[in-house]
Amino acid sequence: MERLKGYSEKLGVCALKVSLDEGKAIHGQVIKNAIDPDMHLSVSLINFYAKCHVFNFARQVLDEMPERDVVSWTALISGLVADGYGNDCIYLFSEMRNEGIRPNEFSLATCLRGGSICLDLEFGKQVHAEVIKLGFFLDIYVGSALVDLYAKCGEMEYADKVFFCMPKQNDVRGMRCLMDMLR
Repeated sequence: MERLKGYSEKLGVCALKVSLDEGKAIHGQVIKNAIDPDMHLSVSLINFYAKCHVFNFARQVLDEMPERDVVSWTALISGLVADGYGNDCIYLFSEMRNEGIRPNEFSLATCLRGGSICLDLEFGKQVHAEVIKLGFFLDIYVGSALVDLYAKCGEMEYADKVFFCMPKQNDVRGMRCLMDMLR
């Protein structure tokens, strides 16, 4: 367990430094020593490769995981969004949902940013509905991502509505706005 944690920490440093060769060497040690990565080490590998812009390796690690969760999917999705690959983000998010993985507020905000990149209003509206259904409408990051998406897509009325419904002092105002939007 400590050994796995050590590898994860080293990969985190390599990701921050965008040191591809050093990180690949660490991954090579994991493979050479026949270490079966736990969930945390697998996510560290995905994050490392995504931050180094080697998405095919990040995807390979994701595909080799016996069980994927929202964190592992979001690690790859956020790397794609950071590099401006909005369409790939949308595809992966759909794949994640088809696998039955429930998004969290971070994955929703990240995917909304992906939709903003490629100006995919329909995708944004679908995610907006999911945001409401899952109860993340009052999350400030999700709300900000929705405002950004609607504004970039030229839907200023929706952007304004979401902006003015975002929580300020209390959640009661936000819930009242949410109910008004659904009418």
